[in-house]
Amino acid sequence: MINRNTIFKIVKKEIDEFNLFDLLPEAPSDEFDSESETIASQIDVNSTTEEIAAIIANIFSKTFSEKFSQKDFMMTAEKIYKLLKDM
Repeated sequence: MINRNTIFKIVKKEIDEFNLFDLLPEAPSDEFDSESETIASQIDVNSTTEEIAAIIANIFSKTFSEKFSQKDFMMTAEKIYKLLKDM
């Protein structure tokens, strides 16, 4: 069974790599930790790529008051999905 901390680490790695608005590396390394924690709390090993992408889009839309779509995060969601399935 995969624990929440492991899911958070996977999500953080991929969200930081996605680097919305190109804030990293200039911004603090924890720039997206709040969003990553929220995303990690809403997904598990049974989440689909589409579900993960929709959750990411929803979190970032709320956080940054911008409209993001599921499509914007499909590549990142696919990476998270694969890493979760490999656990």
